[in-house]
Amino acid sequence: MPNLTPDDGDAIWFYENRLLIRNDEAILDKVPIVIRHGEKVYSASDGGFLTFRAQFRMKDGQSFVALRLFESDYVGFMRNKNGKAFDPYAELKTYPVKFVSGGIEIEGVRYQQKTLDKIELDRLVRLLSTEPLEKTTSRQ
Repeated sequence: MPNLTPDDGDAIWFYENRLLIRNDEAILDKVPIVIRHGEKVYSASDGGFLTFRAQFRMKDGQSFVALRLFESDYVGFMRNKNGKAFDPYAELKTYPVKFVSGGIEIEGVRYQQKTLDKIELDRLVRLLSTEPLEKTTSRQ
């Protein structure tokens, strides 16, 4: 992600992504972090926290993932996109999935199997079981 502290040349910003997959359903959780002098620090708010509902699909022998943002903290959105009303929580985006050694790659980000702590795993499993892929109601 862009450098959120341009006055700090030693800071490099990233999202630490957690992708929980169950069958063809998934949750993608993105948490902002900064690396400074080789140390990882979790951000309190800079960069925003993003959580997506996802589903893996096949089309013509190619794997794709459909993602819909459903939670966002410390993120601002434009109310209009191309002159039309825009709801970022209704937009479903599809990306190709690339199988790489030891994992998968989506939009240049490599995901490898890791073990989550029980609290984080329970939180993501709960989100997966309660949040639909497609938005069915309007948010205010």
